[in-house]
Amino acid sequence: MVHYIREIESIDVEDADKLAAAEIATMEELFERGATKEGRTQLVQATGINKNKMLKYVNLADLCRIKGIGGEYSELLQATGVNTVDELKILSPDSLYDKMMVENDRQQRVKQPPSLSQVRNWIAQAKEIRTVTITQSAAIVPGRFTDLPTQPNQTEWSIEWCD
Repeated sequence: MVHYIREIESIDVEDADKLAAAEIATMEELFERGATKEGRTQLVQATGINKNKMLKYVNLADLCRIKGIGGEYSELLQATGVNTVDELKILSPDSLYDKMMVENDRQQRVKQPPSLSQVRNWIAQAKEIRTVTITQSAAIVPGRFTDLPTQPNQTEWSIEWCD
């Protein structure tokens, strides 16, 4: 499913216009171009969007890669402290569900909160998806060391340091 930038409430119209001018119309395009420090730096330069806002937007795009998590649910996840797929995959479904219900009761972020089975499904998907840890200080990118010997089911990592 495609998630359009303009459908994400936390991305204001002005920033959506700036992203559109940089030829980014979907969250998928935003994630693809902003998943690395270099990519985010280029987007900040091309759009004039503050680097902290850009990081938040790219993190929203990261969460939108999970089937069933759209704009509202990604914003609810961020409100509970879950910003990336990497963070999502290590959580207890029951605990996350409880936190999401408390946060939604407090701020009414979504009309229809996810069910516990949906949250379990998201976490299961997160465990299967290729992830990129996106933070202000580092982006950890799987599979960058292609010349190293590998073992079956072993993931290789590189670390890109960011400002």
